Order: sequence, then structure tokens, then C-alpha cells
Amino acid sequence: MELGVIGERRRAVELASLGEDHPYSYPGDHFQTLARSAKALPA
Repeated sequence: MELGVIGERRRAVELASLGEDHPYSYPGDHFQTLARSAKALPA
């Protein structure tokens, strides 16, 4: 069964409990907006 965003978040939480970093993203997440904003800032 495909859980989409919920499945990705659960996977990230499970791996975090084991000390593993699991970056995840999904369409419309706030990470994409933050990345675009960071690129627009002057160096």
C-alpha cells in the first residue's frame, strides 16, 4: 500500500530513531520554497 507523504515521513522518523538521516521531499513542501528563497539571497 502506497502512503505517499505519510509513508515518507514515517520512514524518516523510523530511520531517525536509528540515528540515520533520511532527507525527503514531496510536491508542495516548504523545503522547496526555502531552497528557492536561499538561492535568491545575495552572497
